[in-house]
Amino acid sequence: MSERHPGVSIVVPNYNGAELLPRFAPTWVAAAERYPGPAEVIVVDDGSSDRSRELLAGLAGVRPVLHPENKGFAAACRTGVEAAEHALVVLLNSDVAADEGFLLPLVRAFDKDEVFSVSPLILDSEGQPSKVTVNLPRLKRGDLRWDGVEPTDLLRLAELPLEEPLEIYSLFGLGGAIALRRERFLALGGFDPLYQPFYHEDTDLGLCAWRRGWTVKVEPRSQVRHEDGGTINRFHAPFRVKVARRRHRILCGWKHAEGEWRSRYGRTLARRALSKWLSGDLRYYAALWGALRRRGAALDAHERELEATAVPLDDAFARIRAAWPPAQLR
Repeated sequence: MSERHPGVSIVVPNYNGAELLPRFAPTWVAAAERYPGPAEVIVVDDGSSDRSRELLAGLAGVRPVLHPENKGFAAACRTGVEAAEHALVVLLNSDVAADEGFLLPLVRAFDKDEVFSVSPLILDSEGQPSKVTVNLPRLKRGDLRWDGVEPTDLLRLAELPLEEPLEIYSLFGLGGAIALRRERFLALGGFDPLYQPFYHEDTDLGLCAWRRGWTVKVEPRSQVRHEDGGTINRFHAPFRVKVARRRHRILCGWKHAEGEWRSRYGRTLARRALSKWLSGDLRYYAALWGALRRRGAALDAHERELEATAVPLDDAFARIRAAWPPAQLR
């Protein structure tokens, strides 16, 4: 990038996170203060009914942005990105603790104009990398799937000097911890509301980026810690969460599958509908019914994505897989 230390805005959506803010907000502020360039922390309160707003008013180094009512994760992220002052934005979940020095490696990874996003190494409470930090895509019987990589390999790469070039591509970056080019994120419309209220919006964003010839990277020398499902599992019933996962996987296929992949995907859905009937899987049919109600929006999105495609997804998938393992592990 042209500036040595370009400005960064940390954006955190919050909903009824009064228990989380005192624990995690100090880590975001400390990271912003440690960064050698301009940085800010924005917390978008998404219509909380607990003490979140009272706490935010007293948090030094945090700029609150308030939704009068709950609009959901995607809308809260977009509001925060729109309010951001800087060209690079880091989205963090409210249950993510940031290492003090995590911003600089992320920013350095935006070394080419083609880079759309960069994700840090996401560690669990025991210091182990998330299995979905790096996602290598593959198609299986018409389904888009992805493989993770060995956590020990990621930890080895995290020890490399920051000055050493490192290229790791991923199908998508997790929405709970990802750095983005603000202008491009907004040009895509942010996270697609097709996937409301949660799940699969980050997968979709990665697919949209790769279609446009932009890259999605992972930088393991930047690290955060994430407590999985801190908001979703606290406020939503398990049945609803599982149905949303399945519904949005179907919608993502309708939006992005193309060519032979699309033909095989249609046949896969038909076979699955029969097999789930025989096994009495009611969650699947709740998901399928919900997806069918949004099918028109998914097909409209499919046409828009085809028009915007500069790189076929098959080529993008091949590029992602060919980059792993990086030269430092060979």
